[in-house]
Amino acid sequence: MQPNIGITDRIIRVVAAILLATLLISGNVQKEIAIPSGIIAGLLLLTGFIGHCPLYKIFKINTKNKIK
Repeated sequence: MQPNIGITDRIIRVVAAILLATLLISGNVQKEIAIPSGIIAGLLLLTGFIGHCPLYKIFKINTKNKIK
């Protein structure tokens, strides 16, 4: 599994996951979308930490080493 997510992308994913998790914990998300939102937050956090996104691989997207 080669990293395909750049540092900026990783930071955005982790921050978005934290914000979404905060909304979930505070109860500001409707019950119908709470579980899918939790799954999305978890996936964002996981891909942000490991630096690899399977969807990026499928679509041949690579944001690693774009900014020099």
